[in-house]
Amino acid sequence: MNEEAIRFGPQRSLVGIVTDAGALANPELPAVVLLNAGLMHRVGPNRTYVQLARALAARGHTVMRFDFSGLGDSRPRADHLPYLESAPREARDAMDWLADQRGAHHFILIGHCAGAGVALLVARDDARVAAAVLINMEGGDASWTEYDRMKKVSQMHARDYGTRALFSRERWAKVLSGRADYRSIARVVFKDIIWYRLASLRFQVKRTVVKRQPALREKQASLASAYLDPIINRGGAMLLLHSEGSTGLEQIRATFGAELDQRIAAGSLDITIINQSDHLFTLVARQRRLCDELVAWVGQRCASYATKLVATSDDH
Repeated sequence: MNEEAIRFGPQRSLVGIVTDAGALANPELPAVVLLNAGLMHRVGPNRTYVQLARALAARGHTVMRFDFSGLGDSRPRADHLPYLESAPREARDAMDWLADQRGAHHFILIGHCAGAGVALLVARDDARVAAAVLINMEGGDASWTEYDRMKKVSQMHARDYGTRALFSRERWAKVLSGRADYRSIARVVFKDIIWYRLASLRFQVKRTVVKRQPALREKQASLASAYLDPIINRGGAMLLLHSEGSTGLEQIRATFGAELDQRIAAGSLDITIINQSDHLFTLVARQRRLCDELVAWVGQRCASYATKLVATSDDH
């Protein structure tokens, strides 16, 4: 296994790590680019990007994980481009480096959270992208952000009070002896658990009513055509990988509606859910599951993509 630190980009201001299997690397396989998860640097949440890079390299892929401008070891941009312009441009810079230095022709983009959004934008516009993996992609307007916050706070406190507190001798001793902060307990139970759950349910009911409107279905078809079909129509594939209960997956389903299900049924798009996992895959067992699921999907889709490429070349 080889790991090389590099600088690249027009000003050589971007820093990355390229991982491959040396003489065992397969230049026919798509190179993989891992895109920053939000403000986290190139190791990824709980070092999952390091695990993924090495696991994919062991199967013949050349893998780059790098820092967007202003993150990790990469210098800030002098032109102050907004993130939604600079990040896709820098992802393409990474692909260009792999094409020039490693002879890569096709690419798989993998991004977590904000990085997933960048992967989607680049996959839409760059025909070199053979597949995109969107891990826990989230975002949206203020209502979705607030819904996500309420749901996560409610789940966290419900776990704490419903599991840990019930079986804690120390906490029971405080409650029975009068040493507990009853006001704090009441605030958590009634506001952070009960009220937030009711508010989340209200948001879901409202979304159910809205999604029946014909205008929304037209918008969903337009968005699917703009964001999903460009990569699908050129024979590429997409994986939506989410933690259990992810509001991001709810939002994606609300954004694309039945259009999403149609593309899943056609075999061009897959959804994988990692059960009993949080947004950052904190538990080691869930990190391993994430890695195993992703590596298996990449292997399956690479074989399918190679078959399509051969068929296309035979047609010509």
